[in-house]
Amino acid sequence: MKSMTEINDRLLLPPEPASAGAARRFVAAALEHYDVDIDVIALLVSELVSNVVLHAHTPFEVTLRVRDEHIRVSVADESPLIPAMKQYAADSVTGRGLTMIDSAAARWGIDETAGGKAVWFEMPCAEAVAG
Repeated sequence: MKSMTEINDRLLLPPEPASAGAARRFVAAALEHYDVDIDVIALLVSELVSNVVLHAHTPFEVTLRVRDEHIRVSVADESPLIPAMKQYAADSVTGRGLTMIDSAAARWGIDETAGGKAVWFEMPCAEAVAG
């Protein structure tokens, strides 16, 4: 095993549907040598990006940080509107993103910024594996 490698990387994206795939690929490529469930992390990133595309309509930045045996992914946009978890009908096709993040992530939150907000989540990870 390699020693824990610190990652602190960013990706700027436009508010369009294709950005969800770009964000998933960005995170998957950065984490390919870590012992983590990349599929779950990519799904959570997709949910955050989809929220920006559907609700904020602003350019946004995906930040990935690996440090001290945890992964932190943040999606920052330029909208001051703070998302909230809501109750939806069982047959609703949208509205479950934050609930999914709350269920799957070790921690998550929303930070208000001078230019909008950042929604983030954290997941534990093991040391990088040889690759």
